[in-house]
Amino acid sequence: MWWPVSTSLVSGYHNVIAISLDDVAHTAYRLRMFSKLLVRLAPLVLATLVGCDGAYSDLCLEADDCENGNQEDIDACIQGLETEEDVASLHGCDQEWDDLIDCALNNNDCDNDHFRIEDRCEDEEEDYGDCID
Repeated sequence: MWWPVSTSLVSGYHNVIAISLDDVAHTAYRLRMFSKLLVRLAPLVLATLVGCDGAYSDLCLEADDCENGNQEDIDACIQGLETEEDVASLHGCDQEWDDLIDCALNNNDCDNDHFRIEDRCEDEEEDYGDCID
């Protein structure tokens, strides 16, 4: 263990500790403020992070209910939609993809255990297809 030899070293040592404690106190304060801000912004952050995944879940759950699928079918459906979203993004077709998903969410049908997107989404499907070609 190291012991200071003179009073000036001891005083200097205390100053270093005081600065370090101030830094720790300031950092702790900043972390508390950040956590308060994060708590207030959490709903917005979560909505942003979830994005289309919530829509994908909704759409895949509707298809699953219609076609009597299982959790693996839902997971595969969501994975497929996420992959297609990546394709859309690579081609700069994010808006067309979002429009198609929005239309599909609002215009789908279950007919004899067969899930389908209604004809009302043909324009969105065509716009998206034209964009990625």
